[in-house]
Amino acid sequence: MDAVDGKELWRFQTGASISSGAVTYAIGGQQFVAILAAGTGIPYGNSITEGDLLWAFKLGGNFKTASGSSELPTPAPLALRRPVGNTAASALVPPNTVLLARSNGTATATADSTATGAMVPSTLTVPVGTTVTFLNPGPTTFATNPNLKAHCATQFFEGLFNPKLNPGESFQYTFTRAGEYFYNDCTDPRPTGKVVVVGVPQDLPGALQFVPGILSMRPANGVHTNVQGLATAMLKVPVGYTFDGNVQLKTPLSTTLFPAVTATMTSDGATLIATFDKALIDNNMPEGAAVPLVVTANFMNAGVQKQLSSTANVRVVK
Repeated sequence: MDAVDGKELWRFQTGASISSGAVTYAIGGQQFVAILAAGTGIPYGNSITEGDLLWAFKLGGNFKTASGSSELPTPAPLALRRPVGNTAASALVPPNTVLLARSNGTATATADSTATGAMVPSTLTVPVGTTVTFLNPGPTTFATNPNLKAHCATQFFEGLFNPKLNPGESFQYTFTRAGEYFYNDCTDPRPTGKVVVVGVPQDLPGALQFVPGILSMRPANGVHTNVQGLATAMLKVPVGYTFDGNVQLKTPLSTTLFPAVTATMTSDGATLIATFDKALIDNNMPEGAAVPLVVTANFMNAGVQKQLSSTANVRVVK
């Protein structure tokens, strides 16, 4: 960054996080700047990529990785920790059902529990379009040890639902979009759970192309970390699908998905046009005649979010 105004002047992908200080030295009158990229457990625990690389930089350096760039591929994305309790599902109730205010899913569990893990299961993972039942278990579910009080599934952040259920009553909600949906009990805020809704990609063979047909990643000044410009992708969309955002690009050398810079639909709604930053993706793809690039995007169809995906084999020059 510029010491005067703080503007970013240059960036470099080391492949792992840095928590050490840099050192500078000179050999034969040429300055080097070295730094260790080994990862760190602060503050993300074991959720980040670790490494064992000591990078030494100099003006005019020409080191190349497998991508043809001097940078390493972008590491795996952070695994964000948003935990709730760890109470497992109950074998005594149907799938996609959450029991409210129970210490676990057995008949002898503590009824009307106020423990932090008193949503059974604490985390429920379902595909988009699933209907989830929230049940305050009464005598029909647990004849000898039912809940005796009213309990809620109060969905917070988005505020999608807040049923107050007497023992034996249930409530259903259909999750139409991917995401993490947290909720707790209105009678006591400590019991907290979440429903994780995941999209299932629908593959569209042959629907994706990049224009122009040859993707040039050559920097104007010959410096590999100075690739600039946009890569343009065009995705043909089936009839009846409405664009719902979250356009991302998957490249061969990284598990990280790269967001589109721009994303617009053509006036007839038949084609999604998206652009991606070449500087972000250059070090994550090799040079070649048929480099597979995958574009995914969310759409709504019949009231449910669908994730469309397509692959194009692109000629990449560097």
